[in-house]
Amino acid sequence: FYLADIKTRITDDFSNRLKVRNIPFSIELQGNPMVTSDFEAVVRCIAQIMENAIKYGDGTGIAMKLYRQDDMTFISVKNNGATLSESELPFVFNCYWRGSNSTEKEGSGIGLYEVRSIIRTLGGDVMMKVEGNTTEVLISL
Repeated sequence: FYLADIKTRITDDFSNRLKVRNIPFSIELQGNPMVTSDFEAVVRCIAQIMENAIKYGDGTGIAMKLYRQDDMTFISVKNNGATLSESELPFVFNCYWRGSNSTEKEGSGIGLYEVRSIIRTLGGDVMMKVEGNTTEVLISL
């Protein structure tokens, strides 16, 4: 599939919902390289990350960036809101683990675990960074 296919699908799946919630949403596509992977599996992972961005974000915006660098394809999702402490980041992809920012939120703690499992099965990886009140989840394929 082409990276533009991801942009189209995520826009179709999330733009109306984000408009209703008044959450600004942007997707930056740098080029349109072909990606050799499982389209539906990648979309499922991005959708889970988007759900978390909506759930834990403060509503000021979600920004996605799709790009290729060297031999890798990257998908970045950034949002502002209820971030985790640096000490919690090593645990975010553990099964059934929920962060200190989840006490008032519904969930089971398996979403990011599934994302990591799927992405690693596809030969990639996923990581989370927190800077100030901004969280970034970065998928590499």
